[in-house]
Amino acid sequence: MSTSLAGFRVVLASPDFTLRVVVGLCAVSVIIRTLELLARASLFGPQGSLSWKLVQELCPFECPPWFTALCDGRGLLAVLIVRLAASAGLLVPARPFLLLACLTIVALSSLMLNLRMPVGQDGSDQMNVLIVLPAWLAILCGQDLAKIAVLMFIAGQGSLAYATSGVAKLGSPLWRSGEAIPQIMSTLAYGNGLAARALCSSLALRRTACWSVILFETCFSFSVLAGPHGLLGVLAVGLLFHVSCAILMGLNCFLWSFLATYPALIFTSNYLFHLLHTIGKTGG
Repeated sequence: MSTSLAGFRVVLASPDFTLRVVVGLCAVSVIIRTLELLARASLFGPQGSLSWKLVQELCPFECPPWFTALCDGRGLLAVLIVRLAASAGLLVPARPFLLLACLTIVALSSLMLNLRMPVGQDGSDQMNVLIVLPAWLAILCGQDLAKIAVLMFIAGQGSLAYATSGVAKLGSPLWRSGEAIPQIMSTLAYGNGLAARALCSSLALRRTACWSVILFETCFSFSVLAGPHGLLGVLAVGLLFHVSCAILMGLNCFLWSFLATYPALIFTSNYLFHLLHTIGKTGG
């Protein structure tokens, strides 16, 4: 077990390889989101609830004609298809310039969709942008130091996202009382009837479920200091948490966008412990 763990850490010791793993996992999230948007293309049509005629009223600036052409009808369909192809390209081992080209398309289309969809996006879309844009900069720079900085940034963003979510839940009476998850499971958008009935049957189960999420998310930021075994244990819990959310709530993109931060967390933990070890030896 210790040998395989050491090998796993060595594999993620390379900033270039680790960043490519991060980008690949993020690409899966982008692919899923793009397929979801293509499956609901009618929402963006002239009669849809997200038609450009309605949405452009929320745009903070006057859009030029070329942007309107990309946001409406066949233009948006073309953007989504190109985005899908570029995201798939991120899963294929390629030279830096091809990787950079695919990242450029994904980054620009993601920023465009932020304006095109002022409503209907979630935390996974935000996390994808926070991964893709810094990764684009690091690969453009091409230096290991830039890749190390970006991996630490992504690790920090992942930790911050969990911590803020946990603290927000801690301040909610619904979460502290154990009623939040049963209510979520009872909704039409994110609900699951079987899970809702099981939770409603036991107060202890409701409170255990809610407080487990609160404690996991609130304490997640400290996992990078937990050592290799402790960190992998926390990440295993995180993986189980997101798989459960994907199965019960249909949050498929969340699974991959947050999973994409895990290699960066492992790299950052290894790097910090190696740095502290080196400083300790030098000081001794």
